[in-house]
Amino acid sequence: MTHHSFTTSEDLMAVLLKRYEVSPPLGIKDEATFQSWVESKLMPVKSQVLQVLSFWVTYQFADFVANDKALLVKLNEFLNVKALPDFPVKAAHIQDLLSARLASFDHPDSPINLKLAPKPILTKSVSKLTGPDKELQLLSVDETELARQWALVESSLFRQIGPKELINQIWGRTHESSKTKAPTISKMIEITSHMTYLVVAMILRAPNEKQRHAVVKYWVRVGQACAKLNNFNALTAIFGGFTSLPIKRLDRLWKTFKSAHPKSNELLGQLSELVSASGQYAAYRRALKACQPPCLPYLGVYITDLTLIEEGNQDYLPQNGSLINFEKRRKVATVIDEILARQQQCIYHLIAVPALQDFLTSSHERLSEVEAFKLSVAVEPLPEEDDEDDD
Repeated sequence: MTHHSFTTSEDLMAVLLKRYEVSPPLGIKDEATFQSWVESKLMPVKSQVLQVLSFWVTYQFADFVANDKALLVKLNEFLNVKALPDFPVKAAHIQDLLSARLASFDHPDSPINLKLAPKPILTKSVSKLTGPDKELQLLSVDETELARQWALVESSLFRQIGPKELINQIWGRTHESSKTKAPTISKMIEITSHMTYLVVAMILRAPNEKQRHAVVKYWVRVGQACAKLNNFNALTAIFGGFTSLPIKRLDRLWKTFKSAHPKSNELLGQLSELVSASGQYAAYRRALKACQPPCLPYLGVYITDLTLIEEGNQDYLPQNGSLINFEKRRKVATVIDEILARQQQCIYHLIAVPALQDFLTSSHERLSEVEAFKLSVAVEPLPEEDDEDDD
């Protein structure tokens, strides 16, 4: 899964096929010794090569359909000419895997079972989310339905993340580079960012304290619905807005909200603890481990874990700069394994509401940091500094 960090798929395939054709050692002079070598060395090596190819097709099929399916052609040729005569069952199994993955790639079926889906909760405001007052209209959209559509959008993206996007920190490179090399991660980060800024903008643009209370209460309820759906990624986006500097500094808002809405404030505290970064997201990690699928993990924690591995371990062994540090790759693979396992179970049986999904995935007018802080100060001015007496 991590070979893209140190080689290309084409070179890896060439090495595997060369390994399959391992030559007998010099000095074998009789048939009995040769047959013993074939049984004890050659056939086990060939079998291991087929195991690697089977794993590769199963977990990283995208490699085989890239570059006009050149790798797929090469693998099929190898299976027909070399592997089938040696291992008919194993080779046929890989061919079946290829056929199944190719069919699902060309004609992907939705994993969602609509028979299990609850009826969407629609309000008149859903059709008005494209207008100039869309932020105001959003407050009339059912919180549960917004959370459902958010889960559908993000789970679809989460399931599409391939191992190739998770190596060498390509998600953190220049904006255009990350869009090209890690398009799915880039899109998920973009949606999270949009929604965080939306929470900030809606609070700051509210015309009075009562309306600001209404906005905070709405997003707390959306957060509660996200938590019930085990959508930790969306929940973290909401609290990213609550904990941003322009919002966090509004002491009067939070004090009056606590007294005016004690139940919502208590829920706010519980949800905040759930996605707190304290102890390297200890509470979140416990909740993730205990939750029953479907579950949408907070992508940022995986990115942080992978970043620490990438930056804390050298690509090559220090004692020999030409030897690949496979311990580092094993650590990366452990994280990727967990992501792949989560992807298989991240299926929400819900009915899509296109208008809500369009709202979630479209760009919203974003306040700059300067604009947001100016609005924040307009809502609650900075405390006046006492003038020092000149003695």
